[in-house]
Amino acid sequence: MSGLFLGGFSKESEIELMDKTSNPIEDKPIYHGASSYYRSIGTIYLGDRGKGAATIMGGTGRISGIALLDGRPLSGLKLRLFLNMEAFSQWVETDENGLYTVNVPFGSYSINGYEFDIAVANDVLSGKVLSANSTQYIEKIFVNETDNREGLEFEFLTPIEKYTTNAIFDAEGEVLLKWASVDNAEYYGLHITAKKQDIDEDERYIIGWPDIPKLKTNQINISKYINKFPTGYVFDYHVFAYTGEDNYINSTARNYENFDFKLYGLTRPSS
Repeated sequence: MSGLFLGGFSKESEIELMDKTSNPIEDKPIYHGASSYYRSIGTIYLGDRGKGAATIMGGTGRISGIALLDGRPLSGLKLRLFLNMEAFSQWVETDENGLYTVNVPFGSYSINGYEFDIAVANDVLSGKVLSANSTQYIEKIFVNETDNREGLEFEFLTPIEKYTTNAIFDAEGEVLLKWASVDNAEYYGLHITAKKQDIDEDERYIIGWPDIPKLKTNQINISKYINKFPTGYVFDYHVFAYTGEDNYINSTARNYENFDFKLYGLTRPSS
């Protein structure tokens, strides 16, 4: 008699499954690339593909990973992995060394995403960003009885501080954006997005690299790009710091609660 098959494991092979996830996915991501905490009841990184997925309730195989905050072990982070695009692992917590281990049946797995417990994430990660150096999926691993398989590695950072926030500029004058300098940064990348101030909607890309070249200092006057900005929006800017070898160091956090700057006197209509 065949059982419920989920990627590389079946219900009869030392596994029991739940019918639903404990936290349905209904809102925006907590983390999406380098972004800060968002008011949400929970989501996996790769969107809502885990909604209604089963949960793996046991196994003697192990998938392990680590969570760091500003280079130090992060304990108490509660998470679960999304496996083979079909099922979640059980919830686990990182220990005092930042390590976590999920138990699964032996077999072949892809790690397609993850979910953080919102209450815990809001407590230990509020205002932090997820480093672009984190691993957010693994295409294929094989779990056997001999050793732990490497899982996702999460690196969280205190973001680059923005000095220009909630600012109002005349579009015909100087529009100077400033942020804190970053140790060992050879250059900064910057892009700008637009959003409606009183409407909760996705941001709209306005301008970035290569139109705005690599920046050697921690500020820029964007007056020369004003013709790119439409009326009817407020704007956020996003900064990314890199080494001379183009390795990511850190980034700013997204401004969900307000805006970074507003421009008066714009003439380009919204499309």
